[in-house]
Amino acid sequence: MHDMFIEKHPDLSKTIKYEYFLNYYKEKYGYRFGRPQVDVCSTCENLNTKIKSTNLTDSAKKTSAVELMIHKRRACKFYKKIEEITEICKNRDDVHAVCFDFMQNLPLPCMPVQEMFYLRKLWHYVFCVHSLSDDKATMYTYHEGVAKKGANDVCSLLNDYIKNSVNEQVKTLYVFSDACPGQNRNQTMVRYFLSLTLMKRFHEIQVFFPTRGHSFLPCDRDFGVIKRVIRRHDRVYSPEQYNKMIQSAKKLEPKFIVKSVKNHDILDFNQWWPEYFKKTCQSVRTKEPFKVSTYSHLTFSAAKRGYVTARRFIDGLNSDSIFKLYKGGEVILPSERAYNGKVPIKVAKLNDVSKIIHYVPDQYRLFYENILEWPSTTDNQEDGDD
Repeated sequence: MHDMFIEKHPDLSKTIKYEYFLNYYKEKYGYRFGRPQVDVCSTCENLNTKIKSTNLTDSAKKTSAVELMIHKRRACKFYKKIEEITEICKNRDDVHAVCFDFMQNLPLPCMPVQEMFYLRKLWHYVFCVHSLSDDKATMYTYHEGVAKKGANDVCSLLNDYIKNSVNEQVKTLYVFSDACPGQNRNQTMVRYFLSLTLMKRFHEIQVFFPTRGHSFLPCDRDFGVIKRVIRRHDRVYSPEQYNKMIQSAKKLEPKFIVKSVKNHDILDFNQWWPEYFKKTCQSVRTKEPFKVSTYSHLTFSAAKRGYVTARRFIDGLNSDSIFKLYKGGEVILPSERAYNGKVPIKVAKLNDVSKIIHYVPDQYRLFYENILEWPSTTDNQEDGDD
């Protein structure tokens, strides 16, 4: 556009520089130009395809348009709730809000060697807990031989964050996460949050899950900052190198806090909760079974001891469903470890690591020599991003 302007007004080429033109454009117009879409919601894509279809009737297209509008409005409720709670946290010291998520797996080693494209890599995991109260982000890092990415791992890392980073005077906690059933939206996580109110650590905990396909969180912005730094490095050989990149990724305060996770840090929450909580239960009012995957808003309160209040939609008009999950007795968080030693790595992956170890510089080779002696498993499950 600047080139077109100079072409039309060549006499102004010396006075109207690009920077001046850009600032004037932003102040007076401020139009934004879109980028190619990625990770598009499947529901939105399906409904948009129906609306544009030439084979459907007008009434069918109108129905799809209404469904799309309702779907987007429900998705927006999640983001509006984040903004609302963030403002509350800025004005109150007794309220804290967090969101958490796993970053896309990072490969070890990362090298520009053609052979690497065909070989399995050792994964390095990054779990982010982002505080909406003060915009601080804590990154828990570990490779796949230390721990996994299941409910035990999420509960353990979140429990460590609450213990060390949340002030004791905080009595109301708001939690935002995606709806991944294996990590966040499961029975173990529900019992963990319920136990925190039973132990009177918090008076109230509210948990929010987004509409599927619309789960962009502040954690994703943190991951974007980290990825920009990692892309500048064509060779990464150790977890410590990744940790240093994460620590230096953010130039302004507050910078990312990096914590290296050890195997003994992960506690067995999956085997802990059946002693204190019911496996199944029905709603006090409607007798519907408790299925955590059907709810977007869960409330745990010390005033309603042992009960969970569930809503299908955030700020919707639907009535609450109340469930009693607590059996009784004094609740104590688990002390048993989730893993008896190192987490086994697949034999096929270890074989691939052995093929590329000669590319690794001497100062990093000891790490891979230890990995090659790691316990192994012949599990044929597909290996990739969780």
